[in-house]
Amino acid sequence: MIYPERIQGTDGIRGRVLKSSEPEVSGLSPLEIFLEKGIITEQFIELYTYCFVLLLMKKKIAKKGEEIAVGWDPRDKGGIFTGAAIRGIRKAGGCAVRLGIIPTPALPVYMTYRGIDAGVMITASHNPSDQNGIKLFLCPPGIKFFPADDKLLTDAIIKTDYKNIKSKKLSGGLKDSHNECISVFLDFICDPRNSWVENKELLKNGILIVDSANGSYSEIASVIFKRLGFRKVIEVGNDFKGMVNQNCGVSDLDGISRILPSMVFKDECGGFPKFAENFTLKKIFRTGRNCRAKILKNEAFVSGAVFDADGDRFFMLEYDALKDEVLVLTGDDTAFIQGKYLIKERHSDFKDSYYTNTVESDIQASFCARELGFRIETTGVGDKWILANSMTEILNSFVRFILKKNVKNKNKMDEIRNTAAQIRNLNSISAFKVADAFENINSFRKILGEDEFREWIKEIPSCHAVGSEESGHNITVGYLEDCKGRLYPVFTGNGLKSAINTFVSALSLYSGGRFSYKKYISFLRCPFKAGIKKSLYIYYTDKKRFSNGCREWKEAGKITENLVEKKFRGRIKLKIQIKKEEPDLLYFSLVDPDGNIRGAIFVRNSGTEDKTGVGIRGKREDERMLTEIGEKIAGFLRKALKDYKNPYAKLQRSIVEKVSQHRKIEKSLLLGLVSENTEKTYGIINKVLMETEKKEGLIRRVIKKGSEEDFYSITDRGRIWLGKKTN
Repeated sequence: MIYPERIQGTDGIRGRVLKSSEPEVSGLSPLEIFLEKGIITEQFIELYTYCFVLLLMKKKIAKKGEEIAVGWDPRDKGGIFTGAAIRGIRKAGGCAVRLGIIPTPALPVYMTYRGIDAGVMITASHNPSDQNGIKLFLCPPGIKFFPADDKLLTDAIIKTDYKNIKSKKLSGGLKDSHNECISVFLDFICDPRNSWVENKELLKNGILIVDSANGSYSEIASVIFKRLGFRKVIEVGNDFKGMVNQNCGVSDLDGISRILPSMVFKDECGGFPKFAENFTLKKIFRTGRNCRAKILKNEAFVSGAVFDADGDRFFMLEYDALKDEVLVLTGDDTAFIQGKYLIKERHSDFKDSYYTNTVESDIQASFCARELGFRIETTGVGDKWILANSMTEILNSFVRFILKKNVKNKNKMDEIRNTAAQIRNLNSISAFKVADAFENINSFRKILGEDEFREWIKEIPSCHAVGSEESGHNITVGYLEDCKGRLYPVFTGNGLKSAINTFVSALSLYSGGRFSYKKYISFLRCPFKAGIKKSLYIYYTDKKRFSNGCREWKEAGKITENLVEKKFRGRIKLKIQIKKEEPDLLYFSLVDPDGNIRGAIFVRNSGTEDKTGVGIRGKREDERMLTEIGEKIAGFLRKALKDYKNPYAKLQRSIVEKVSQHRKIEKSLLLGLVSENTEKTYGIINKVLMETEKKEGLIRRVIKKGSEEDFYSITDRGRIWLGKKTN
């Protein structure tokens, strides 16, 4: 077998999970199962964490017997995979600090509090419940692995035979610290420096529906929101026994900006509503309608806080009582609202600070953030790349701070400078080097004294204002006193912090002494002058076929060039951009005759799922042309990249073909045609049906007139894929 340099995606590893005893994976090693089938077994997780701890020891981040924190989201009901992660840590000689079910941002917060240098989070984040994965953290400053670090870990995994690990004894210790971790995290969130809540009166009229995606914030988020002043908090999607991210959470709302009643309720819809099974949206509509009179009198507002399974993402919902619809504010919207608030309230601290987002963001968000007074930067996808930009500025700011103090320590200063330069050159960036740089910074604490050191921490806002991913990862600096009373800055994607910061920002900006609902809702409908932002996904792809320079990559580029030339009649030029942090990304800027960026078209493999997306970004007046271009590119990729070795791809093809053969087909009949309807296959078919209908749009769900029974019919997109004529 030819092994890849790096087995990780955007954020660690993710994939479908199976026990190593299942027939589907028999006869293969844990690594072969992952590489050939994209399946994660408990043996692979044990191998992964074992090699991670050995790498930490090799890099002198940890010694034998030192603590490694480990937490997880609720998807592993039997504890098979989380138990394997702990075994891997202990067999390598680490002391596993078991944190249990926690939100991902709680892990680096607790690590910082306790002085634990490394942590493991078992989660697949927003991915479906049949998948799991691993995220890794180093502290300080709570940074994730970069590609250079992934390659070192991949090499260690390839060189390690699981058979040798299987028989090893548990040489490392085990501690339980769940309660302390949750307590530390709650205190961190409620600290006014982090929540931005200076007056609880601001939130007193709020009725909040909290959707934790049946994930890690269940029973935690509601406690915080009540503590911070919301009048009433209603929890949905808060069942640890439920399926994470299924008909709940942020992933169900991707690509949506507003939701009409007809998209939720069957009796208000001609077809089958897209969100008929989403209890959060039903609850927010019913609550909003019941409170409509109070809302219009400025006596209440009805909002939603929606997270993903591990709690690092957040979308805001707002019931619009004037139009009877629900607004969906994604990462772009919430980040801009936070940025606008920071500039208004602390202009001198944040003017010319960095507002960083990714290629997936609305390009108008960057332009509008610049108008607020920020420096803007656009990175590849992943919160680590957002942080990399700010880390350069933060390290350099410390060097400048120390030079003013006339403190002599040339070697450590040079190391900090060199790390800042390496971060700027994205090809050589390493989480180990970043962690070392922050350890070097921390060593000056004794020389300066705590009070002097805190003076530098106060300067951090000038380096990092807001980091944003359209998908709901937002990063603003947090502050934490560790168990010894030392202050640390904390940088991590934190859905709950982002939620509270967004509500405080929006209400503060548009309360004006007396709350005006009309002003408030008008702002939330359009926080900034938004452009077009669409992503067309092709599921179950062989992502290896779409890499820089390969045939499909080049062909997609040619198709894009030809379509832009034809649709815009030569008025728009394409400029290809290669991102160092994401070299397989095919990214074109659309440039107008004056040299201004008008939009972007890009094709990107997901770093977390087996899918490839076509992104179109630009001005509203170009929406029709850009959408047509995007559909053509996606149509080509759908035929070129589908991976029929993946059983989900085969099942999807069978489903679409069967639906195509009937004008309308009942769900029960369709299930019988495509597979044996056992309990095991029923869950798989429902997953593929949902992704084929809701996510990829190859079929649609309809209701027969005068009946409650639902049917499936094929869409034009599905017909094109099958090579059939469209309507």
